[in-house]
Amino acid sequence: MAESTVWRVMYPDGSRTVVGHYPLALAYAKGDKSRIDEIALDLHPGPLKRELAVLRGVTASRGDDDCVQEAEIDLHRLQHIESAALQALGILWMSERTSEKTQAAFKTLRDALGGRNALRKGIEAAIDAGYEADHPPGADWWAGKKDKS
Repeated sequence: MAESTVWRVMYPDGSRTVVGHYPLALAYAKGDKSRIDEIALDLHPGPLKRELAVLRGVTASRGDDDCVQEAEIDLHRLQHIESAALQALGILWMSERTSEKTQAAFKTLRDALGGRNALRKGIEAAIDAGYEADHPPGADWWAGKKDKS
């Protein structure tokens, strides 16, 4: 994932400004009780990221550039939410779903994320994060990852 950083200046009245350089954020914040938030934008490769790069190249004014930065921030948040939801789906699949609530949460999350393909990605994300499937004591396996030594 490519990463860039922007700074958001929050003003006491609730308005905000997003800038691409920290010294500029400091200049905007000076003189009032503004808060500066650093936001690392590590966007997943894909069509939306490409379109944002093209859009950034053709923006004609500073106002347009601010809108593109806000869109990048929103996309970054959505991608992190999706990654967390996929990992949660994988963890739910690995656990014993003995209650109706747990089974309903699993089905709802699976369907919302796209069904079988999302389930595969979720299981991979959970394994990559170090989780393993529930199994009977003494079972000689570890969530599809065996030590190859």
